[in-house]
Amino acid sequence: MQTRKIQQGFTLIELMIVVAIIGILAAIAIPAYQDYVIRAQISDGLSLASGSKTAIAEFYQNKGRFPTDQTSAGLAAADEIVGRYTESVDGSVAGGLITITYGREANDVI
Repeated sequence: MQTRKIQQGFTLIELMIVVAIIGILAAIAIPAYQDYVIRAQISDGLSLASGSKTAIAEFYQNKGRFPTDQTSAGLAAADEIVGRYTESVDGSVAGGLITITYGREANDVI
């Protein structure tokens, strides 16, 4: 009687197919994750700027003009409004413009 040899392990083709599938999944997942990280970093600055937005809008409603600097609107100095990725939030530009400056830890795309 002849005994059959039992296959143990995977063939090279099977391993290459698995590597290709992992590569395709990584090609899809990595850009999506990077986009998620960038959105989280931007929301850091926007959440800090929302306080400035409220203060400037209230100043405009009460005085009929935009503040000349942040302290007249009751805000801290621009470099004191900071976050993990945000270097400063400046609301002192004429016309009520709020400028968010992101720091070195933020993604280069921002």
